[in-house]
Amino acid sequence: MQWGVAARAGALMASLAALACAGEGEGGGETEGSTTAPMKSSASATTGASATTSTGGASTSTTGAEEVACGDAEAGVGDVGYELLITPQPAAGGYHLDLPCTISGTMGTGVFDGIGLVCDDAGVETIVSLFVSNGQLRLPAVELGAEVRLEVVRVEAESVGVAIALHDAAEALIVGVNAGPFVPPAVDDVVGGDVLTDFWAPFTVAPALTDCDDEPGDCAPLRRRAALRFTHTPSAGEALVLDHQVTTIAGYGIHVGAAYVDVGDAAACDGGVSTELSFAIVRDPA
Repeated sequence: MQWGVAARAGALMASLAALACAGEGEGGGETEGSTTAPMKSSASATTGASATTSTGGASTSTTGAEEVACGDAEAGVGDVGYELLITPQPAAGGYHLDLPCTISGTMGTGVFDGIGLVCDDAGVETIVSLFVSNGQLRLPAVELGAEVRLEVVRVEAESVGVAIALHDAAEALIVGVNAGPFVPPAVDDVVGGDVLTDFWAPFTVAPALTDCDDEPGDCAPLRRRAALRFTHTPSAGEALVLDHQVTTIAGYGIHVGAAYVDVGDAAACDGGVSTELSFAIVRDPA
């Protein structure tokens, strides 16, 4: 591990140690490293002047989405796990964070890979640690001190969702994680609309329904397994990936974890809690 500041190394090591205990298994449920759990921020609640904007949002609509054949999950492919630690942490509720950062370090354990960032939130130094489960994809080698851009959307309306994208100076995705009922992430106050269409650039991501059998939902009466179509815009390469499958496109690894959508009356439980579209995109996975 390499760090520019020893104190930041200690903080990341402590975080990873906690993750190794709390998020031991990749499978879903309520473990801290699961996409089914809410995003966990650092313990600090101090806030300063911030470029963060508040957000709302709702489930991704599958009205008019393509329908594809049901398929089997790949043996041994679990859910997508992540953890995001931010100090000072954003205000409670939904928000949109878009910050210039530099890479301050990396570290790995048997369960998670981590990237440390030092970011500038309207003049306030913000320390960020992003961890992604490494059971299927290892995070790529990164250059210490490299300039990057971190974008995070957390929506808290009908249901809670988190999307994380780390882009390099050329606006190419290094790593992206989605956990929640929306693709791409929706933000109420984005100029010109409420969807960040370039959030996953150079990819676009669209949900698809499968013809799998319906099953009981967690909130809505019924849900159905879903798939996600990933398109790499520069090469026009694309792949349709069902839940718990892994593929590669144009040097990127793609891991889809839990993926299912409401097909019953979602309004009966006040919004898409049964909908989950989780995935990770990693450039040049190690």
